[in-house]
Amino acid sequence: MFDLRDMELLAALAHYGHFARAAEACGISQPAFSARIRNLEKALGVAVVRRGNRFQGFTPEGEIALRWARQMLTQVEGLRQDISAAAGRLSGRLVVGAIPTALSKVAQVPQHLAKKHPKLVIEILSMASTEIIQGLIDHRLDVGVSYLSGALPSVLSSEGLYREQYCVLAPADMVPEGEEMTWSAAARGPPAWSPPRWRRGSGRKSR
Repeated sequence: MFDLRDMELLAALAHYGHFARAAEACGISQPAFSARIRNLEKALGVAVVRRGNRFQGFTPEGEIALRWARQMLTQVEGLRQDISAAAGRLSGRLVVGAIPTALSKVAQVPQHLAKKHPKLVIEILSMASTEIIQGLIDHRLDVGVSYLSGALPSVLSSEGLYREQYCVLAPADMVPEGEEMTWSAAARGPPAWSPPRWRRGSGRKSR
Protein backbone atom coordinates (compact mmCIF):
# COMPACT_ATOMS: atom_id res chain seq x y z
CA MET A 1 0.00 0.00 0.00
CA PHE A 2 1.16 3.55 -0.63
CA ASP A 3 2.18 5.97 2.13
CA LEU A 4 2.83 9.67 2.64
CA ARG A 5 6.28 9.39 1.07
CA ASP A 6 4.67 8.24 -2.16
CA MET A 7 2.49 11.35 -2.09
CA GLU A 8 5.60 13.50 -1.70
CA LEU A 9 7.22 11.82 -4.70
CA LEU A 10 4.10 12.31 -6.81
CA ALA A 11 3.92 16.00 -5.93
CA ALA A 12 7.64 16.42 -6.65
CA LEU A 13 7.23 14.81 -10.08
CA ALA A 14 4.43 17.25 -10.87
CA HIS A 15 6.55 20.18 -9.71
CA TYR A 16 9.74 19.32 -11.61
CA GLY A 17 8.22 17.50 -14.58
CA HIS A 18 11.31 15.32 -14.73
CA PHE A 19 12.10 12.01 -12.99
CA ALA A 20 15.79 12.73 -12.34
CA ARG A 21 15.26 16.25 -10.95
CA ALA A 22 12.33 15.11 -8.82
CA ALA A 23 14.36 12.20 -7.45
CA GLU A 24 17.28 14.50 -6.64
CA ALA A 25 14.98 16.95 -4.83
CA CYS A 26 13.54 14.06 -2.79
CA GLY A 27 16.99 12.77 -1.89
CA ILE A 28 16.72 9.34 -3.53
CA SER A 29 18.11 7.74 -6.69
CA GLN A 30 16.15 7.88 -9.92
CA PRO A 31 15.72 4.05 -10.08
CA ALA A 32 14.34 4.05 -6.52
CA PHE A 33 12.06 6.97 -7.38
CA SER A 34 10.72 5.24 -10.49
CA ALA A 35 10.23 1.99 -8.57
CA ARG A 36 8.13 3.73 -5.93
CA ILE A 37 5.96 5.34 -8.59
CA ARG A 38 5.42 1.91 -10.20
CA ASN A 39 4.55 0.42 -6.81
CA LEU A 40 2.07 3.23 -6.30
CA GLU A 41 0.49 2.40 -9.66
CA LYS A 42 0.24 -1.26 -8.65
CA ALA A 43 -1.41 -0.30 -5.36
CA LEU A 44 -3.94 1.90 -7.17
CA GLY A 45 -4.44 -0.54 -10.02
CA VAL A 46 -3.95 2.11 -12.71
CA ALA A 47 -1.16 3.95 -14.51
CA VAL A 48 -0.66 7.43 -13.06
CA VAL A 49 2.07 8.74 -15.38
CA ARG A 50 2.52 8.76 -19.15
CA ARG A 51 5.89 7.31 -20.00
CA GLY A 52 8.08 7.64 -23.05
CA ASN A 53 11.70 8.60 -23.43
CA ARG A 54 10.92 11.06 -20.64
CA PHE A 55 8.07 12.09 -18.36
CA GLN A 56 5.07 13.09 -20.49
CA GLY A 57 2.57 14.09 -17.84
CA PHE A 58 -0.09 12.36 -15.81
CA THR A 59 -2.93 10.13 -16.92
CA PRO A 60 -6.48 11.21 -15.98
CA GLU A 61 -6.27 8.80 -13.03
CA GLY A 62 -2.87 10.27 -12.20
CA GLU A 63 -4.33 13.77 -12.06
CA ILE A 64 -6.85 12.52 -9.51
CA ALA A 65 -4.09 10.86 -7.48
CA LEU A 66 -2.01 14.04 -7.66
CA ARG A 67 -4.92 16.16 -6.41
CA TRP A 68 -5.39 13.86 -3.42
CA ALA A 69 -1.62 13.74 -2.81
CA ARG A 70 -1.45 17.53 -2.60
CA GLN A 71 -4.45 17.63 -0.33
CA MET A 72 -2.94 15.02 1.99
CA LEU A 73 0.40 16.83 2.12
CA THR A 74 -1.35 20.13 2.84
CA GLN A 75 -3.29 18.57 5.70
CA VAL A 76 -0.16 17.02 7.19
CA GLU A 77 1.66 20.34 6.94
CA GLY A 78 -1.33 22.01 8.58
CA LEU A 79 -1.17 19.49 11.40
CA ARG A 80 2.51 20.22 11.95
CA GLN A 81 1.92 23.95 11.94
CA ASP A 82 -1.02 23.72 14.36
CA ILE A 83 1.06 21.68 16.79
CA SER A 84 3.99 24.08 16.44
CA ALA A 85 1.70 27.08 16.94
CA ALA A 86 0.19 25.50 20.06
CA ALA A 87 3.71 25.09 21.43
CA GLY A 88 4.50 28.72 20.58
CA ARG A 89 6.98 27.91 17.83
CA LEU A 90 5.24 28.16 14.45
CA SER A 91 7.29 26.45 11.73
CA GLY A 92 6.86 24.93 8.30
CA ARG A 93 6.48 26.28 4.78
CA LEU A 94 3.99 28.90 3.64
CA VAL A 95 3.57 29.34 -0.13
CA VAL A 96 2.01 32.60 -1.27
CA GLY A 97 0.94 33.37 -4.83
CA ALA A 98 0.65 37.06 -5.71
CA ILE A 99 -0.09 39.05 -8.84
CA PRO A 100 2.90 41.17 -9.96
CA THR A 101 1.39 44.49 -8.84
CA ALA A 102 0.97 43.14 -5.29
CA LEU A 103 4.51 41.82 -4.88
CA SER A 104 5.81 45.00 -3.22
CA LYS A 105 3.17 44.65 -0.51
CA VAL A 106 3.52 40.91 -0.11
CA ALA A 107 7.32 41.20 0.11
CA GLN A 108 6.89 43.02 3.41
CA VAL A 109 5.25 39.97 5.02
CA PRO A 110 8.30 37.70 5.53
CA GLN A 111 10.32 40.23 7.51
CA HIS A 112 7.43 40.81 9.92
CA LEU A 113 6.67 37.12 10.40
CA ALA A 114 10.34 36.21 10.73
CA LYS A 115 10.63 38.30 13.88
CA LYS A 116 7.89 36.31 15.58
CA HIS A 117 8.27 32.95 13.83
CA PRO A 118 11.91 32.55 12.68
CA LYS A 119 11.41 28.89 11.73
CA LEU A 120 8.59 29.64 9.30
CA VAL A 121 9.76 29.51 5.66
CA ILE A 122 7.78 31.73 3.27
CA GLU A 123 7.91 31.29 -0.50
CA ILE A 124 6.38 34.03 -2.67
CA LEU A 125 5.50 33.30 -6.30
CA SER A 126 4.51 35.82 -8.97
CA MET A 127 1.40 34.49 -10.72
CA ALA A 128 -1.64 35.56 -12.73
CA SER A 129 -5.01 35.72 -10.99
CA THR A 130 -6.32 32.57 -12.70
CA GLU A 131 -3.16 30.67 -11.73
CA ILE A 132 -3.56 31.76 -8.12
CA ILE A 133 -7.13 30.51 -7.89
CA GLN A 134 -6.21 27.19 -9.48
CA GLY A 135 -3.16 26.89 -7.23
CA LEU A 136 -5.35 27.31 -4.16
CA ILE A 137 -7.82 24.72 -5.40
CA ASP A 138 -4.98 22.28 -6.20
CA HIS A 139 -3.35 22.89 -2.78
CA ARG A 140 -0.16 24.15 -4.41
CA LEU A 141 -0.64 27.49 -2.65
CA ASP A 142 -1.55 28.31 0.93
CA VAL A 143 -2.48 31.96 0.30
CA GLY A 144 -3.23 34.06 -2.77
CA VAL A 145 -3.15 37.84 -3.21
CA SER A 146 -5.06 39.03 -6.26
CA TYR A 147 -7.78 41.25 -7.65
CA LEU A 148 -11.24 39.72 -7.39
CA SER A 149 -13.52 40.06 -10.38
CA GLY A 150 -16.41 37.73 -9.71
CA ALA A 151 -17.50 34.97 -7.39
CA LEU A 152 -14.89 32.64 -5.96
CA PRO A 153 -15.22 28.84 -6.00
CA SER A 154 -17.10 27.66 -2.92
CA VAL A 155 -13.97 26.02 -1.46
CA LEU A 156 -12.20 29.40 -1.23
CA SER A 157 -12.81 32.48 0.90
CA SER A 158 -11.47 36.02 0.60
CA GLU A 159 -10.51 38.91 2.84
CA GLY A 160 -9.86 42.50 1.75
CA LEU A 161 -6.28 43.62 2.40
CA TYR A 162 -6.01 47.17 1.11
CA ARG A 163 -7.28 49.57 -1.55
CA GLU A 164 -5.28 51.00 -4.41
CA GLN A 165 -5.58 54.44 -5.93
CA TYR A 166 -4.59 55.26 -9.47
CA CYS A 167 -4.33 58.66 -11.14
CA VAL A 168 -5.14 59.51 -14.74
CA LEU A 169 -2.73 62.04 -16.25
CA ALA A 170 -4.19 64.05 -19.13
CA PRO A 171 -4.48 67.65 -20.37
CA ALA A 172 -6.57 69.74 -17.97
CA ASP A 173 -9.19 70.55 -20.60
CA MET A 174 -9.87 66.83 -21.10
CA VAL A 175 -10.28 65.91 -17.44
CA PRO A 176 -11.73 68.75 -15.32
CA GLU A 177 -10.36 69.20 -11.82
CA GLY A 178 -12.16 67.45 -8.96
CA GLU A 179 -14.03 64.81 -10.96
CA GLU A 180 -13.71 61.04 -10.50
CA MET A 181 -13.10 58.72 -13.41
CA THR A 182 -14.20 55.11 -13.63
CA TRP A 183 -12.06 52.28 -15.05
CA SER A 184 -14.43 51.83 -17.98
CA ALA A 185 -14.14 55.51 -18.87
CA ALA A 186 -10.35 55.40 -18.72
CA ALA A 187 -10.34 52.34 -20.97
CA ARG A 188 -12.41 54.12 -23.62
CA GLY A 189 -9.85 56.90 -23.91
CA PRO A 190 -9.97 60.68 -24.49
CA PRO A 191 -13.35 60.88 -26.29
CA ALA A 192 -15.05 59.83 -23.03
CA TRP A 193 -13.12 62.36 -20.96
CA SER A 194 -15.45 65.29 -21.34
CA PRO A 195 -16.95 67.56 -18.63
CA PRO A 196 -19.00 67.50 -16.55
CA ARG A 197 -19.23 63.71 -16.40
CA TRP A 198 -15.60 62.81 -15.60
CA ARG A 199 -12.96 64.38 -13.46
CA ARG A 200 -9.28 64.04 -12.77
CA GLY A 201 -8.89 61.73 -9.83
CA SER A 202 -8.74 58.06 -9.07
CA GLY A 203 -10.22 54.75 -9.99
CA ARG A 204 -10.23 52.17 -7.25
CA LYS A 205 -10.07 48.44 -7.18
CA SER A 206 -10.15 46.23 -4.13
CA ARG A 207 -7.55 43.57 -3.67
